[in-house]
Amino acid sequence: MGKYHDIAEKFDKMAQQAFREYAAAEKSYREAREAKLKTPLRSGWGVSPEYMIKAQEADLCYRKADAAFREAKSAYRAKLAEVRELRSELESQLKESLMADPKEFDVDTVNLLKSGMCNAADVESLYHKAKDSGNVTMQRYISSHAAEMAKKATDDDSRRRMNYIASETKNRGELQRSPLDAFDVMQNVFTRCINNPRMIEHWSELTGEAQETM
Repeated sequence: MGKYHDIAEKFDKMAQQAFREYAAAEKSYREAREAKLKTPLRSGWGVSPEYMIKAQEADLCYRKADAAFREAKSAYRAKLAEVRELRSELESQLKESLMADPKEFDVDTVNLLKSGMCNAADVESLYHKAKDSGNVTMQRYISSHAAEMAKKATDDDSRRRMNYIASETKNRGELQRSPLDAFDVMQNVFTRCINNPRMIEHWSELTGEAQETM
């Protein structure tokens, strides 16, 4: 479960609620349509008053269900606006999380790096430890340290490895890609569900991994 799972959870709950509302409206529409087809409006001699009343009721129910279904489809598509708002919320959280935080500054790691005893493998290990724990402050610090080590490296392998670590956070946007990519997967699947309601039953299957990534 990722650091931004709350956003994924909000998205999933919104989507599931939208799917239920759409499915309920569609079910009512189909039932009303079937009832109308079974008892179509008729007039003239031979049509009993009972049948006319039943047919009129079926027609009225169908008209109401049709209007409700149209409204549900419109509301369903309008959910895309909520999706965009959620993405903006995620972007704001990401922007805030990429700011250096003194509380996340690991003095022991900094002193270890400053001691000069760390080789390329040590720096890689420290960087991935910070990355796995979501400590962006230390990711940025270690990345900066790796850049300096790359300049002083005496062998190609160490230089290559340190340049790789340095490049990971050189562009802050790279730190945002994983959760944003995961969100975009969910958004893409939700859009497909709107365009093709038969996709709804595959929602959890197609977005499960993305939800976990966030």
